[in-house]
Amino acid sequence: MAVPAGRLPVIRLLRGGLPDVPLDVRVIGIRGPEDGPAIALGRLGGARFEAARVTTATVPFNIRPELLPPRVVDVLPRDGDVAPGCMVATLVVMFSKPMDAASLTAPGRILTEPGGMPTEVTVDSSGLVAIVVPSGLVGIDATTVAYRLSVSSEARDRDGLALDQMPMQDGAQGFTADFVLHCTMISMTPDRVPCGSLEPPGPLGPYCPGGARLACVANECVLASCDDAECAPGFVCDPSTFACVRDCRPYGDDVCAAVRPVCDDATGSCR
Repeated sequence: MAVPAGRLPVIRLLRGGLPDVPLDVRVIGIRGPEDGPAIALGRLGGARFEAARVTTATVPFNIRPELLPPRVVDVLPRDGDVAPGCMVATLVVMFSKPMDAASLTAPGRILTEPGGMPTEVTVDSSGLVAIVVPSGLVGIDATTVAYRLSVSSEARDRDGLALDQMPMQDGAQGFTADFVLHCTMISMTPDRVPCGSLEPPGPLGPYCPGGARLACVANECVLASCDDAECAPGFVCDPSTFACVRDCRPYGDDVCAAVRPVCDDATGSCR
């Protein structure tokens, strides 16, 4: 059937001989007139027919997660966090899809204002985490540190898709956010060496930025916990990979892998 311009069609279903039970409505979008791999999915659970009246139900309909462009889903420290010693030594930028390291670390792809280009950008082996060492992010009034972080839309994932924070707008939209951190005194704790350092780790072990979200594994800072995770809207922290992934509930089980085939309606992650 022809699709009206600007929206999907309204489809009327008659109850017929169906019993009065909750229904699971699924919509599958394909490219072109022939059957092929689904590129978009929609799901509505718990729909019911009502006697003697017509009810309207909206089915969320979304491009499959693996076909969407990458985006920034979390940044540490977050706006409003504390800045020990009134300086920011490291930023942790997390992505929704594995990023191409060369694309992300190229000059001008990640910037801070003030500071400009960071002194170092390291992308972990998963491609989901970039550890950024900014240049000169210090407080100017001994109470706050204020800065802007930008990630260019020229940064790309491993499939070549450009970073796009606003996929519903024309063109690729880079990430830009402002942060104000509150200065605190540096606590007197034993020295800790950075993860991957050749120095002995000390009594507290090697150090990774990002609090509980990252841990030092095989000399690399990797995602290690969903504790304190605050994923972007539409994303949830996956308790298996600890990454911020697309909420599976609008799609249903169709987007879950064979090893974890069920979309958990309580958490939005596959299990």
